[in-house]
Amino acid sequence: MAQQYPFFAGNDSITNDATAVSVLSLIQAAGFQPTGSCTYLSVTCSTATYWGWASTVTNTDGALVAITTPVVQTAVGALSDTIPISQMYIYNHSGSTCVATIFARFIP
Repeated sequence: MAQQYPFFAGNDSITNDATAVSVLSLIQAAGFQPTGSCTYLSVTCSTATYWGWASTVTNTDGALVAITTPVVQTAVGALSDTIPISQMYIYNHSGSTCVATIFARFIP
C-alpha cells in the first residue's frame, strides 16, 4: 500500500520525448497516495520542460518552463479552491532524462 501523509517531498524522473506525465502520476510513481486535494505545489525540473493541461502536450503546444525554474501554485482549500495536479502535465523534450523535484501539501 502506498504511503499517505499530508505532504509529499521527493524526486521522480521524466523520460526524454516520452508521453507527457501528470504531476499526480509522478507523485504516485514515488509510492505516495495523496490524502486529499492539493493546496500547495512546487515543482522544479533539472531540464527545460513544457507544461499543459492534457496528456498530449508537447514542445509545440506547451508552455516552456526554463531549467530549474520552480512552478509554484497555492490554494486555500476552501470552496474547492485546490490545485488540479491530475490535469497538470509535464513534457520533457530536452535530450536527456529530467529529474523533477516536487513538494506538495494536501488536505483531507
